[in-house]
Amino acid sequence: MYSEFGTSSEKNADAYISDISESVARVLYQEEERIKKENYLREEILIGNYSPEIFREFLKLKKRSDIDLLSMKELTDCLKEFKESYNDLEIEFSMKIEEETSRTKRKKDGEQQEKERKNIEDFDGKEIENITEKDILAECIKEDFSSDSGSEISSPRMKKSPSIKPFEHRTSNNEFILTLDGKELLSEDHSMSDSLNDSLLSESSQNTLKRATLEQEFLSRIKKTQSPKMSPHRLSPPEMSIDTKVSKDRNSKEISPLLLDSSLLDAGVYLHQDVYKIESIKIPDNELSMKTCEVVISDPEKSNAVYYTITTIPLGWVVKRHLNDFSWLRTTFAFLYPGVYIPPPLPKKWTGKDKDDTLVKDQRFLQRFINSAISHPLLKKSPYLFEFLKEQDYSYFETFKKDCSKLKRPEFVEFFPTLEGFSYCDASSPKESSKDISDFITLSQTLQKKIKRRSNKLEEQLTEISISINKLSKTIKKLQKAQELISNNRKNSELFRLFSQTMAAWAKCNIERVKSVKEHMSSFFKYTYNEVLPIKDIIKEKEINFQNYLKADKKIKIKKEKLWAQGDVSKWEIESREPIQNLNTLQTDKELAFHKMLTQESQKVQKLKDLYAYYNYKLNEESLWFIPFNANRNIKEFREFAKKEIAVIWKLKQTWESFSEKLARLEDDQSL
Repeated sequence: MYSEFGTSSEKNADAYISDISESVARVLYQEEERIKKENYLREEILIGNYSPEIFREFLKLKKRSDIDLLSMKELTDCLKEFKESYNDLEIEFSMKIEEETSRTKRKKDGEQQEKERKNIEDFDGKEIENITEKDILAECIKEDFSSDSGSEISSPRMKKSPSIKPFEHRTSNNEFILTLDGKELLSEDHSMSDSLNDSLLSESSQNTLKRATLEQEFLSRIKKTQSPKMSPHRLSPPEMSIDTKVSKDRNSKEISPLLLDSSLLDAGVYLHQDVYKIESIKIPDNELSMKTCEVVISDPEKSNAVYYTITTIPLGWVVKRHLNDFSWLRTTFAFLYPGVYIPPPLPKKWTGKDKDDTLVKDQRFLQRFINSAISHPLLKKSPYLFEFLKEQDYSYFETFKKDCSKLKRPEFVEFFPTLEGFSYCDASSPKESSKDISDFITLSQTLQKKIKRRSNKLEEQLTEISISINKLSKTIKKLQKAQELISNNRKNSELFRLFSQTMAAWAKCNIERVKSVKEHMSSFFKYTYNEVLPIKDIIKEKEINFQNYLKADKKIKIKKEKLWAQGDVSKWEIESREPIQNLNTLQTDKELAFHKMLTQESQKVQKLKDLYAYYNYKLNEESLWFIPFNANRNIKEFREFAKKEIAVIWKLKQTWESFSEKLARLEDDQSL
């Protein structure tokens, strides 16, 4: 019995040890797998310059935050999906962080406002007469260094007055003019005028009349200056004064009244808080842009080379241009007018071997190209289009083209051509502005391609019907001749002769219908498929510039963080004109220091942001122009199609009515 008990105990011990061994082996295996996964992720994410935080958010989104539960294959597939959607995830993550930051800031601002309200209540018992000009400035400076940058400054002494509304307007030299009741107030000492502006913004609603009187006395001692002469370009972002941290740059969330352009609002372009404008090149008017003109391109003419005669009505310009001249015009537009809708070139190849037919197609779509150009408000002002349509001396025109080839493409928004001398920019998220347009383009192109294929099929079927009807006509003609083999059969002979003629006329009508379908359906949708491509080009440019800006902004932020941590102001690359006492202040104010350090690099990053924001705005602006313009043009196209179909149907109706009348007379004719 003891031996049996011993044997049982040994078995239990062995089983227990075996279980422990398996557990240990399983733990070791899991640990080994985890280390393997961590090494794999470290190599793929960190070395691949992806964000670990965004990857963690991605795993949470997929409900796979515990990598221990994922096999190596599942982890590999998950990482592959992450890389493919990284750009979108990065944008969404940035927006999420911005929302959280904004929420925290709003909460902080609410607490600050509550604190200020209590301070104002405590202050109400004091007499306003005791407040001096020196007190106002001192209070403003104190508030400047105790509040967040860009937030509205409120003083315990003052609360915002509904009766006094100052505004800021940026001049061509990036100086800010304070306006009160429509008058410009710009002191020689900018810090003083900025502080005054801040004090006005935070004026108390109580004792408004007395305080307004005090401020008017203060304002009367400030020397008024004239706005500096407008310069053609805005080359750098505005300076931020040490004495005030109120945001006055393009990132300000308050829109200048200058931005509220009624013509753009009427066009449906809503200027929200992320929109700002930059002084750019203004294109002057010319003879073409100041009149409503029609340009007519003749059928192609052949000599040594094919050329087209172009007539501009009512200006009376008549010129001859080759196909490569049209190509030059479009290339010049695309090169010198960034972000503008440029009509597409001719399709690279047309189906079929008929050269004459190809030339006719070319003529139709060159006409469509030039109509787009003279209808676009900016391209119509172009000196290149002007010379293209007006210059009769072809040798001079060739010289003009060569001179244009030496021009450089504008790199920055300041040098882009505009209607009014300003480029509007929209720095909002790209997801907000381009998704609907992208979906519209993708769906439109898919359906247009399908319509074109089915139109080709319809064209083939109508051609086959025409051939069949024509064969019937010839067979009936033979039957008519067969009637002549016997005497007294003239009625049948005349019947089949008339029937053969009617069938031939029917076949001819169908041939006209084939041509109409080919012109207004098959060929038309081949070209319109390409007409949305310029919008896709703008989206592409916008996305490229957005990525360039994100990378540069991320890089400079990391660099500034390192410089701030080191604390050596001499390495911050601050402009030399900054006073020494201000440099000492920067060491205790991180936000202001970040604004001041790496001045030249910051300006470069701002220019990248301007480019992205410009294309982002132009995407909506050009789409708003193109879509209704294209709709009206397509309406004219299909009205022409309808007129041709009506003409064919009318001709066919006349043919069958004539046949019926002749048969009636034949039936009553007793002489046959």
